[in-house]
Amino acid sequence: METPERPGPPEGKGLNASVGDFVSLRLRLVLMEAGDAAKTLATKAAAAAAIAVMAIIAWMLFVAGVVGWLAVATTAPWYLLSMLAGGVHVIIAGGLALYIRRAAAPAFPLTRNELTKDKEWLSRLKKPRH
Repeated sequence: METPERPGPPEGKGLNASVGDFVSLRLRLVLMEAGDAAKTLATKAAAAAAIAVMAIIAWMLFVAGVVGWLAVATTAPWYLLSMLAGGVHVIIAGGLALYIRRAAAPAFPLTRNELTKDKEWLSRLKKPRH
């Protein structure tokens, strides 16, 4: 990644033009770095998705192996053990869903409080004074 070329010293330019050049260069630099950050994030997201898929497949194979092992070790039919394993997973998933649905503390309480104060302050400024 190359940094944008810096212009030479302002010759006969006013302060506004120099500030404009400065801001323009900084914005181009931010945009270049944002593009690089987006590529890195996309790569990491793809890797995380691949890891999740592989972990799910590994878990499914593990559960299938445990069911097969229990079917051989006991006299229980494999299909009943599979349904039992599925039921345990449904119960765990339901418990996690209930946990997620529980009321949580509101997000960003300090920011909301400040925005409410700002709104009240702005409404007081709008009111005509007698």
